[in-house]
Amino acid sequence: MTVPEKKIDSWSARARKSRYEPSCKGMTADEAQRLWICMLEVQQRYGCYTSARMDTALNAGDDGLDLMPNRFIIDTFNESIVDLPDEGREMLNRYLCPSSCLTKQKWKFWKKD
Repeated sequence: MTVPEKKIDSWSARARKSRYEPSCKGMTADEAQRLWICMLEVQQRYGCYTSARMDTALNAGDDGLDLMPNRFIIDTFNESIVDLPDEGREMLNRYLCPSSCLTKQKWKFWKKD
């Protein structure tokens, strides 16, 4: 079986990423639901997700919570974000990034090279 070169490049790019990758894997159901609500707000503001499910959830109003996908799909949505401004990324990181990660990122910002 031959793997297309484009696919290999994608895997290589993932391997080069930092060791922390935001994920909702360890979240409770309530935490995942709060993340989903945030994702819907981010989608409404920035239109950065390409997902029919998210568009349907937005159009459903309060019933959009019932359209929340499983955690794997939520992570997949967040890995495929396009053109998200820093403000939107910060909104998501409040839910995806533990406080220790945020502190560490802030420290790195001030770190001299």
